[in-house]
Amino acid sequence: MLAKIAWRNLFLHGRKSVAALLSIALASIALSLFSGYIHNVRRLYDATFARRQMLGDLVVERAGIKHPGKAGLDEQALDVAEQAWLDAYLKDHHVQNRVRFLNISGFISSGQVSDIFLGLAFDPAEGARLRGPDYEWSTYAGVPLERAHTQPAVLVGRNLSEILGCEAHAGELNGTLGYVPEERPFTCPNTTVQLQVNTESGQSNAMDFYTAGLIATGFTEIDAHLVMMPLAEAQRLFHTQRVSYVSVELEGGEDIGEWVRKFHQAANVAHVPVHGVTWKEHSYFGDLFRNSMEFLELFRDFVVAILLMVVTMAIINTFVRIVYERLHELGTLRSIGYRPWHIIGIFGYEAIFLALAGSLVGLAGAYVLAFWCNRLNFLYDAGFLSEGVPFRIDLALGDFVWITGVVVGITVGSTVLASWRVSHMLVADILRER
Repeated sequence: MLAKIAWRNLFLHGRKSVAALLSIALASIALSLFSGYIHNVRRLYDATFARRQMLGDLVVERAGIKHPGKAGLDEQALDVAEQAWLDAYLKDHHVQNRVRFLNISGFISSGQVSDIFLGLAFDPAEGARLRGPDYEWSTYAGVPLERAHTQPAVLVGRNLSEILGCEAHAGELNGTLGYVPEERPFTCPNTTVQLQVNTESGQSNAMDFYTAGLIATGFTEIDAHLVMMPLAEAQRLFHTQRVSYVSVELEGGEDIGEWVRKFHQAANVAHVPVHGVTWKEHSYFGDLFRNSMEFLELFRDFVVAILLMVVTMAIINTFVRIVYERLHELGTLRSIGYRPWHIIGIFGYEAIFLALAGSLVGLAGAYVLAFWCNRLNFLYDAGFLSEGVPFRIDLALGDFVWITGVVVGITVGSTVLASWRVSHMLVADILRER
């Protein structure tokens, strides 16, 4: 009965109901869109680090090293015996792919210009598989290492290539979502560059490499000194068999936490000092991700608090007016036996109906706005990336559930506050006040 009265009242007082419904819908839209944006940022990080940077699901390196992710040619890097144990373990434990990496540094010269390089050597074929279809083609000019026409070959970072006098002829390309897999022309003063390095034993060495392509990571500081090359060529150049770390991609459906637990257990039994961690938890690779997400989630909570304050005030104001415009009706209901909790129940049902309707309208509005926003492919400056980032909204059904719950709670609570005083007044006082 209370629900039927509440449903009827929504239509009898439609103008006020619509005003409250719009407030709820706008709050639902804002919360849905902001949550969808956070989901997209998280997906972008996953794509950038797990795929484009080839970090996969896990990063495995020597346990207890002083600078995780930065091991070079010293004892912090994995030696041959540790690599052999690791390869044997990965072969039989639901691993889809693994890529070995070696941090490298030295001087690069084009003949006319020299500069310092800080680079990365990796397994080209395995790296291409890990990057997947979206990021398999890693160069905005030239070709990836696994497709190089001449060997030995290197890729040069965008900013470093400009210092060396190289120029791409395909216009400005954005690799945030991946490149079209086609060879694009570029020119350099010389087709080769010389890398001058110190080997693992401290001796000087130099080799000429064919410049196969130009690459951009999206990070200006990295691209200013970046050189990428095949791991086998780097080990030959540096006279070493060490690798800095190994990225691991597990088979689909594999529980990462359980896999890591068993991996550490096996390593301890074998007395092999290796440690695996997801890139998000890695002290070096995951630092930017964690800081960015913490800031966005803090900002989201601030926005939620402001929106809920505004919506709460709007609903309280609306229902206070509704309550005082219906004093005669409330007095009549009280005079025929309705108790205060009946009156509050009627307004409570109205609040629930309004909140659910407003949330549904907000959901529809959020999906429409997200659809057009994603269609526009608007690029914005993310600050930490040198390339424009597509502004996209990834809506999730789970967000609609918690947003609806919050909106219903706020609406019902605001309605109870607005109707509490009148519902507990004496009938004579209600009619006199009217």
